[in-house]
Amino acid sequence: KNPHLEVLRINTEEAPLGEIVEQLLGRVGQQRAPAAGESRRSAAGRT
Repeated sequence: KNPHLEVLRINTEEAPLGEIVEQLLGRVGQQRAPAAGESRRSAAGRT
């Protein structure tokens, strides 16, 4: 299970999609991942 997805589900009920995307991009940047799509692919590969 991906903890980020759990957080996303909760946040989508309270925050607009734009804010969620900004938060995700911020988190991805902090993790030094190249792009959201790439980090998702590599994360799935690691599981």
